[in-house]
Amino acid sequence: MACEITVTEQQLTRELEYDFTPILHYDIRYPQFEGEGCEKGLEKINAFYSQRAQRLALYACKDLFAAAADQYDYDQENGFPVMPYELVANYTVTLNNGCTLSLYWDQYIFTGGAHGNTTRYGHSWDVKAGCALTLQDFFPRNFDYKIDLTEQIIGQIAEQIAAGNNIYFDDYEENVIAEFNPQNFYLTPEGLVIFYQQYAIAPYSSGIMEFTIPYYPCALPR
Repeated sequence: MACEITVTEQQLTRELEYDFTPILHYDIRYPQFEGEGCEKGLEKINAFYSQRAQRLALYACKDLFAAAADQYDYDQENGFPVMPYELVANYTVTLNNGCTLSLYWDQYIFTGGAHGNTTRYGHSWDVKAGCALTLQDFFPRNFDYKIDLTEQIIGQIAEQIAAGNNIYFDDYEENVIAEFNPQNFYLTPEGLVIFYQQYAIAPYSSGIMEFTIPYYPCALPR
């Protein structure tokens, strides 16, 4: 029997000052899961997100803070306005069917300039085992899923361009293949979602590009 999984949000947040001036703020939100019958697997998954959040907070307090302090000194010396650095991490659960969990985790970092940058990470889990699922797990053995997926994505982009929707780089076909990352996916009830980071296949204004691929009949999430 599949266990019923509930999600609780945890948060690490702090504002750091330098020379009595706020120069860095971070807000890190991460999930913790509970469910009867799959405690051992969820314990592993919870540890993954707790440790990930702690590492990110440590990075903010050390590396990012040091960079923000250097930038503050430079701005003061040159009469520029102070622009505090920012790190924001959040998650969205996209599939929770008891035996399978999936979500994406977005990390936004602003270090001055016109805008910050967001990096997305996709995570899918076999809850009972507490182990990560890979793209290969959703396709027949020895099936070259990269060719199949990139062909479907190129087809979806061609349809979007024909309909006047979204903006892509002119060489999007080559970019779809070259920038394909088998770790950049998550699961939804409708299918696999393959995503490309900002600038990979489209300009910044287009954002993170996502493509839903229906599940193969033999590879539906359990």
